[in-house]
Amino acid sequence: MKHLSHTKSLIVLFVLLFSASNWISSHAEVPPASSRSWESSASQKLREFEKELTSSEAAVSQSLVLATEAIEKRSSSILHQSLSVAVRRANKEGVSQILTLAKANREIRLGLLPWIKNLHAQADIKSDVLLLVQSLALEPEAKDIEGEGLFQERAVNLIAELEKDKVQLRRFLLPVASMVLPTRATHAAAERVSPYVEKADLAELRELVIHSLEEFPDQPWHPGLEILSYQGDLMSLQHLQDVLGKDGIGPNVRAAIQRHIWQIEIQNPPEELLEAIRDGLPGANRGWMVERAVGLGLPKSEIRHAVFDYFKMKSDPDEAEWIYQRPHLVEASRRFGVLSAQEIETIPAARAQPGRQMNEGC
Repeated sequence: MKHLSHTKSLIVLFVLLFSASNWISSHAEVPPASSRSWESSASQKLREFEKELTSSEAAVSQSLVLATEAIEKRSSSILHQSLSVAVRRANKEGVSQILTLAKANREIRLGLLPWIKNLHAQADIKSDVLLLVQSLALEPEAKDIEGEGLFQERAVNLIAELEKDKVQLRRFLLPVASMVLPTRATHAAAERVSPYVEKADLAELRELVIHSLEEFPDQPWHPGLEILSYQGDLMSLQHLQDVLGKDGIGPNVRAAIQRHIWQIEIQNPPEELLEAIRDGLPGANRGWMVERAVGLGLPKSEIRHAVFDYFKMKSDPDEAEWIYQRPHLVEASRRFGVLSAQEIETIPAARAQPGRQMNEGC
């Protein structure tokens, strides 16, 4: 009897599951037939445009029309395909056409991110493309298909990759780093633009940072603070010390403020950096120290001696600090012309790993 009862239960469960499956299938959101028909027709047109061997203003125009319709119909696949075709078929006039539409349409701007390099290569006025990317980086951080604030950070990195002129890089990235609300993009911009900020920029950044420290004393993460400490701005020092003297400062905030204070103090005078490279704080990033020593104009021969003195003291390759410091220090020394490739080869077990910019402190 027990076996029979168990069998009946299984049959009932199967029937319920089958019924539920049918109900879900019947109520699932299926694109209307008209929408599917439009997508099929649009995709066919785009395939025809792709077969063209030369740039075509007509193909670009019609692809952009389809892109606009795709936004209205919420068809991400056609939007992606139409923008891809438009960029690949575009000559200089076509690029201008694309940028004009993108300026007026956020979805088009976002959709163009994968093809920004292509547009930049083809554009007659390349700054127009970078201004478009900057507009994305300046957007408030929000969730999108890529996650929390990732497209803004991606926009910043694209600007840094495409623009090599220091003045122009500062022009495009400093406004992002000066945004009041810290985001992934603003911090990425601060890291990229810190070496190129001019003295005249520091006063405005200082005001932004002081306001941030007063308004949000428990979260002083304004990206401008990273730039000020990178530049060794002595006029910010008192404000940071005042923050440390306040009650209720959490340990993470306190540690961050102490790091920024240390970055400023160790650059004033710049010769302090040489001693710190030789025998400074165990966990301090000596790659960053080399970068700042070069940036502040210390003789490379003196920086080189400080680097070699540090390496002479570190003979145990298994030591944790040595393992952390070696890639940063060797990579920075090579990148800033402090050590030659031949000299690096003479350092025991020195194998620098390629990494991101060394403008980070401790």
